[in-house]
Amino acid sequence: MVVPDQGSDNGFVAYLSIGRRKSCPAPPAPTCVLDAAPTAATKGDAVKLNAKPTTPGYQDSQVTYDYHWDVKDNKGQPVSVSGTGGSVEIATASLACGTYTVTSTVTARVPMVNCPSDCVTTGQTSCTTSFTVGESPCPAVTCEIAAAPTGARMPGERVTLTASGHG
Repeated sequence: MVVPDQGSDNGFVAYLSIGRRKSCPAPPAPTCVLDAAPTAATKGDAVKLNAKPTTPGYQDSQVTYDYHWDVKDNKGQPVSVSGTGGSVEIATASLACGTYTVTSTVTARVPMVNCPSDCVTTGQTSCTTSFTVGESPCPAVTCEIAAAPTGARMPGERVTLTASGHG
């Protein structure tokens, strides 16, 4: 440090620091896998969606995740989900039969610890899957008809017919 002469109005003060600037950690680059269960649902069944993110280079305890769900039918119309977080559910009772596309956008956040304020502490990824909704299969119905007595009959003779259905 340089201090000015006490008897003069002119002077300057200078400070000098030598060292290394703290560096930013690598920004989080999450990946995810998205599962739908079941992938072929019967109308009325619930479809469960589960996004499983990972962030290489970070321990699971260091990362928090935010999820945004986007479900659309084959015409691009949105479908609502129940729940929040990495696991949500879709009620299919009111859905039309067809294929539905699901996209989960996952944002990973890591804490800023011992790094400059301009470090990137979030990263984002999307994962996609699909499922189908179909009608319940129709039951197989059979019908049997029997005549008694069997064989040839004369005109005017009585014949009893019995019918039974199964299914």
